[in-house]
Amino acid sequence: MDAVGHLNPMLAAVSALTAHGRGPRVRVYGSAGTGALFRATGAEFEALRPPPAPARTQTASGPSHLAVRSFLAPQEGLASLVEAVAGFRPDAVVHDVFDLRGAVLAAAFGIPRASLIGFAGLRALGGEFVEEHSGLHPSLLAANDRLLRDFHLDVLGDDVCLPVLYPSRRLSIVTAVEEQSPPPGGTAGERRLGATEAALGPALRWLGPFLGDVHWGSAATGELTCAAPRRRPAGPLTVLFSLGTNIATFRRGSSMGGAASGHAFVEAAVGLLLSAFGGDDRYRLLVATGGWAPPAGAVWPGNAVVAEVLPQRRLLADAADVFITHHGYNSTVEAVAHAVPMVAFPGYGDQIANAEHSVRRGVSVARWDLRRPLATCDADALRDAVHTAASPTGPRLRLPALRRDLFTAGGAAAAADLILDLV
Repeated sequence: MDAVGHLNPMLAAVSALTAHGRGPRVRVYGSAGTGALFRATGAEFEALRPPPAPARTQTASGPSHLAVRSFLAPQEGLASLVEAVAGFRPDAVVHDVFDLRGAVLAAAFGIPRASLIGFAGLRALGGEFVEEHSGLHPSLLAANDRLLRDFHLDVLGDDVCLPVLYPSRRLSIVTAVEEQSPPPGGTAGERRLGATEAALGPALRWLGPFLGDVHWGSAATGELTCAAPRRRPAGPLTVLFSLGTNIATFRRGSSMGGAASGHAFVEAAVGLLLSAFGGDDRYRLLVATGGWAPPAGAVWPGNAVVAEVLPQRRLLADAADVFITHHGYNSTVEAVAHAVPMVAFPGYGDQIANAEHSVRRGVSVARWDLRRPLATCDADALRDAVHTAASPTGPRLRLPALRRDLFTAGGAAAAADLILDLV
């Protein structure tokens, strides 16, 4: 899947497989735009024609937008996908947990599959996710009937699956440790996610974050013409700001965090950032817009470097003093890996669970309601949170302990062992 939060852990997993001592032959099937990245891991690559883009409109009586995108849209190309992969004769398949095609290929060839859960477990998705995406619309049932007929695959009849989520009963790899996952909740949706994890049993493996050398954004430079130094005693505080890419793109029309839409959420958050720090030379702002298009004629303050994509991991390693983040899972663990204190500004879904865990562990700061940040945060609160995060007695002291907890569970190398043991 092309979304950054799904792509980067898969790149790390593929890198670990190609480097494995057993010498497996690894071929990736994906969109043409990811080919250079996957070839850089040492894997073979074959581009697939993308499924038709679903309409952005969603009706209350129809399937969810994600169900259309994950379950209905890919069905058009399944026969040609199976034909393309047949020549490779795979012994196992690894796929993102949201990608139906991996489950289809495993069924078509009678081979084991491993699903990659690139966030803090299924419970992190939250009960609202189940409520939004579990409805069995007639179009979904008809599509499932076709899967049964053509591939003997009953996705909707498997109680560990949703119309948008396809974990494997053989091996489901979580790129987190279980401590990062929220405790079982009491709503029907939360209970279902907890029951799904329980049903997966020993197939559910918590291996900690996957951070590979090959990752999306590694070649981005934006408008950076020189390295942004870390804060000097008398120098500006360097604040990296990114709300990821999904909020402003895939979820651009969905309400979240006190805003009517993802687009409005990013726009208001950027406005809050500039209100708190814009034009103040005590701060240097590195702003990744992540697919959000600023209004025509927008003028940025002189202390801001702005680009759609910035080399986030490099900036976390070399430049950022504080990271204002939506707490997407990859952003969170990259900040922990580089010991950069965070300020939490989540939008939806597992971002909220990640933010809650990070605040609880003392590595992220919030002076507002994490479920409604736009409605409960103002410029003064944001400045206070940034100063607290930057304090030498603040989150920086707690980051090393969390890094040890997260990065000792085996990671991508352990995943490669488990995947090859399926064969």
